[in-house]
Amino acid sequence: MTEHYACRPEIAYRAIDGHVFLITPDGRQHELHGDVENTVWRLCESGDSSFEEIVTTITEQFDVSRANAVVDLTKFLDELISAGIVRKNPQ
Repeated sequence: MTEHYACRPEIAYRAIDGHVFLITPDGRQHELHGDVENTVWRLCESGDSSFEEIVTTITEQFDVSRANAVVDLTKFLDELISAGIVRKNPQ
C-alpha cells in the first residue's frame, strides 16, 4: 500500500513571494517558506502525490541525498499532518 498526501480542502491559503500562508479551520496560522517546503506544498496541493513521488521530486530539484530527503520529508509531512494541514490517504 502506497501512502499519498493531499492538502486538506478546508485549509485557506495564499502564496506570496515564495511563502505560503495557511489558516486552519480552528484559526491557527502557519507559514511555509523556502523552496523545499513550497515544493512539498505544491505537490500535496495537486491532491494525490505519493511519498515516493515527493521524494523523487525533491532529490531531482535540490542538492540532497535520497536518504536525507526521506528523513526530512517524513518529519515535515508528520508536522503538516499534526497541524491539520495535510492528510495521508492510503492507496
